[in-house]
Amino acid sequence: MITRALLRTKAAQVLYAGFSAENDWKTIDNELIFCINKYNDLYHFLLLLPSEIVKMAQKSIQISEKKHLKSEKDLKPNPKLAENLYAAQLAKNQNLLDYAEKLGLSWLPYQEEIARIFNILKEQFFYQEYMNSTKNSFEEDKKFWVDFYSSSEIFDETFEDFLEDISIYWLDDELLARSFIIKTIGMHKQNDGNSDKLLPLFKDTEDKRFVRGLVKAVAENNGQYSLLIDKFLRNWEIDRVTKMDIVLLKMAIGELKLFPTIPVSVTMNEYIEISKFYGTDKSSAFINGVLQSIVKRMKKSGTLYKIGGNDEEEFLENEENEELGKEELGDRNEELGDRY
Repeated sequence: MITRALLRTKAAQVLYAGFSAENDWKTIDNELIFCINKYNDLYHFLLLLPSEIVKMAQKSIQISEKKHLKSEKDLKPNPKLAENLYAAQLAKNQNLLDYAEKLGLSWLPYQEEIARIFNILKEQFFYQEYMNSTKNSFEEDKKFWVDFYSSSEIFDETFEDFLEDISIYWLDDELLARSFIIKTIGMHKQNDGNSDKLLPLFKDTEDKRFVRGLVKAVAENNGQYSLLIDKFLRNWEIDRVTKMDIVLLKMAIGELKLFPTIPVSVTMNEYIEISKFYGTDKSSAFINGVLQSIVKRMKKSGTLYKIGGNDEEEFLENEENEELGKEELGDRNEELGDRY
């Protein structure tokens, strides 16, 4: 399931690329849906991992059994992981199998990476604890995979590079995909496996309408939003501001105008957070300051309509946020002049 925070990030990425290439709204919308679907591919691709790891464990036992000179460990190989109940159930999940077949998702070409992951796994404390446990239960086997997907040692920089080589769309989504896989594991109960549900791509149809409507509004009102932003840049030329900052400001304006049930503070905080990852070190304070001014203008002109609560008023009364934005607005002129 994709969150609205990630939907906003995806929208920002495709709008940035679309504006740079001067694409129309339909082209940008197609790219948005493609990017979102790539996240769903990653979610399913990573869910296929337990079956592959178990196969590697089974293969390891077979190798031990075929040795002529067997160590004590070879004589009594531990079958606990090879017989993991949850992995066996997941391997029969028809929803997962159907999706993988339809999209051609498979770990078969990546056996070297599977072996690397398996070797790292065997060094982890949670693996040793699991293998030495005398318990044998479905819940314990589920917990093993929660620990597995939570491991930063397994899903390391090498793994990130591996994913990027498969798809450039996957790099930024890997951590979120793992978090939702952990939620998926938590939902599953012991059964025949065929009926286990996976998380839907969207929480509901409203989320899909939200992100597509937002992208359409920004693309179709690009010029109008630029003029509005320009009024609050003081002595700056709009083409001297970073492009991603402008995209985020336009998205915030579109969201403020189009979605009356989303509080002002939520909209502002979301784009300030995104700017911390995709802007400069001054972007968050800059966007905060400009949006404070834009929201005040919209309220004064009666073009800001929100349903219920006084959340936006409480946010705008935060003098610390506002003064920080004003201070940084002055500093950015010199900084941007040096960079462009």
